Amino acid sequence: MFASVSLMLALTGCEETVKSTYRIEVGDKSSNSQANLLLQIAANEYVAEYNESAKTELRTEKEARSWFNSACDDIKNKVDAMGLPVMEDSWIIFELSDYTNVVDSKQVYFSESHS
Repeated sequence: MFASVSLMLALTGCEETVKSTYRIEVGDKSSNSQANLLLQIAANEYVAEYNESAKTELRTEKEARSWFNSACDDIKNKVDAMGLPVMEDSWIIFELSDYTNVVDSKQVYFSESHS
């Protein structure tokens, strides 16, 4: 009897919803972004704000990816709105981490300033 119940549970695929905490990390940068200290400071500041607000929230990986994509878009928009002197081909790779592994990444290009 026990074996048949165990088999039935295995066959029905009881899925466990796993939730974790996630954070955004700054990954690789273009040489133009590495040379632009103001861009690095602004991007790091916005990443820190997102991580501070997210550090106690538990999310599924799907929810975390959605949050991450929205955060990357928002960080880009906020940095671009600052009007910093940004050269062509200035990008930063942001990474979504579950504190153990990088589960997603996004290369974000910042708008070239026309001063």
